[in-house]
Amino acid sequence: MLHRSEVIADALFRMMGPFAIRHLRLASQAGRFEISNAELVWRLTSHALIGASLAITTGQLPTSALDHVIVRLLCMTGIGANAAVELAGRPRPELKPENRA
Repeated sequence: MLHRSEVIADALFRMMGPFAIRHLRLASQAGRFEISNAELVWRLTSHALIGASLAITTGQLPTSALDHVIVRLLCMTGIGANAAVELAGRPRPELKPENRA
């Protein structure tokens, strides 16, 4: 599906949108993010997520760039670069390959 990036990005936008947009607005109201249009930020982020995923899975972007991708995505929300680096540097669960039967 990643090779039909417009389809998967649109599905991501529509299915996760209500939750993501609400949380972006709440974060903005709390002063954490600087967002004037949460729907636009989520639309752009949806496409950026799929683009980065496609670039990583096709070998065009090394997995070692993942932290930088996360920082850049966070900066799309209006959070400062230093805060984005700190947030991206926090511990997170290890990604494990899916078991296929």
